[in-house]
Amino acid sequence: SDNKTKFALPAKCKTSFDGKKWVYEVQYDEGNGELVGGGGECELNGDGTKLDNNGIVWNITDVSQQGDTVRIFMETNGKDNRKKATLRQIFDVTSTTFAITEEVKYLDGGDYFVRNKHLFRKKKA
Repeated sequence: SDNKTKFALPAKCKTSFDGKKWVYEVQYDEGNGELVGGGGECELNGDGTKLDNNGIVWNITDVSQQGDTVRIFMETNGKDNRKKATLRQIFDVTSTTFAITEEVKYLDGGDYFVRNKHLFRKKKA
């Protein structure tokens, strides 16, 4: 809530993709045996300009590839700490990692700041 405090939580993520929808479950370890999590599904529209993530429609603003990394920028309008804001998610996908950076920019001014970062690594066989 102070936009400055940072901490890390171990997490596990299970995913599947049926060619149309990406379904995911995430479980965070808060320590002392406390596990919290959730899940959902994402679906890309026909022309690849919008992603529906659990009923929130994100506008895909840029997609690029550099080496083995695909980077996807998405934005939507919403609220953060009960203030109107532009919300941005950046997906970085490789063959072994998946990272999500969540950024916020309040409509009453200021620059984007990082709200959350998630990094998942493919389990070694």
